[in-house]
Amino acid sequence: MIGWLQGELADPWQQDKRCGVLLVCHGVGYEVQLTQRQWQGLPAPGDRLTLHIHQAVREDGWTLYGFGERAERDLFRELVAVSGVGPQMALGLLGCLERQQLVQAIVQADLRRLCQAPGVGRRTAERLAVELRSRLQQRFGDLLGAG
Repeated sequence: MIGWLQGELADPWQQDKRCGVLLVCHGVGYEVQLTQRQWQGLPAPGDRLTLHIHQAVREDGWTLYGFGERAERDLFRELVAVSGVGPQMALGLLGCLERQQLVQAIVQADLRRLCQAPGVGRRTAERLAVELRSRLQQRFGDLLGAG
């Protein structure tokens, strides 16, 4: 399982609503999907980039999702564990709201805020709040006191 990559940013790309990079590590190019927010803040091609990776293995292929912080990757994993929330919706949530804001919105069941993310409707927002509230309070409780 790939959990972390460090290499040279070779080719940032955007295809429809998906964003990503080609990250070259010791002569091997890894295609990694990113949140819109992270993609917009990328360094220049040729610069060094470090990403915490979530690797999804499915029948039709392997996909890598990259995050600047381990805690953001961990939150992504919590999101995709919810029924009806796939990787693209989870990336949309993390791209629309900063990690702290997203945790607060889920814990406080702020459905309006959660529905701002692409593809997230009221039922999905409710499911996120119900299924993740206690887990996120325990895991990311330090984020709930601030702002």
